[in-house]
Amino acid sequence: MAKSNNQIEENTTLMNGNNKSSDYDESFSRFLYNKDRGTVLGRTAKSWCQITVFYIIFYSCLAAFWVACLAIFLNTLDPKVPRFYGKGTIIGINPGVGYQPWLKENPDSTLIKYNMRDEESWKPYVKQLEEYLEKYSDINGTRECGVNDNNSGLVNDGVLPCRFDLSNFTAAGCGPDKHYGYGKAGSPCVVLSLNRLIGWQPVDYAPDSVPEKCERPLQKRINRTVL
Repeated sequence: MAKSNNQIEENTTLMNGNNKSSDYDESFSRFLYNKDRGTVLGRTAKSWCQITVFYIIFYSCLAAFWVACLAIFLNTLDPKVPRFYGKGTIIGINPGVGYQPWLKENPDSTLIKYNMRDEESWKPYVKQLEEYLEKYSDINGTRECGVNDNNSGLVNDGVLPCRFDLSNFTAAGCGPDKHYGYGKAGSPCVVLSLNRLIGWQPVDYAPDSVPEKCERPLQKRINRTVL
């Protein structure tokens, strides 16, 4: 008799469990689509249209506000120069010094090392110098300058820049005919240049106003050289 009662309880439990599962499936189905109320996911067609229009207007206004802020910000910037430059900024007031030949294969080193008897070891240095000086061979848009000429009116007055005379390299024994001092000559030549710096203009020294800290040989060299 006890066994029969246990079987009845088990059957009742199973039946109740099936009913709960069936009720859950039915409730979820009604949530997805309720035929009686005409709703989908708990909303009627009118409600879905209203909320869709609301979010379209909301995000459109949000996007318009963002675009307006971006336009105002960009309008405060100069397309040619950064907003902050000069003293007190990361750009600074002193230009850096450029160095050639600077091999792209080893950008972290300024060491010049080669075998004078091995052309392949010093040929990359010569090639790099030729590529760097090639832009100075174009004299269009430049002018010849004397000792007392400078580029002070280049920015404000639109004066053409002074021409860099490549023959100075040849006169100093650093011309392409001697492979810029590389190879068997054993006296490699390097090119030092000032990097461009926004807002910086060099102050030229007149031939008779070289600072006292400069030694006499250097003063004579400056007086003879076109910078």
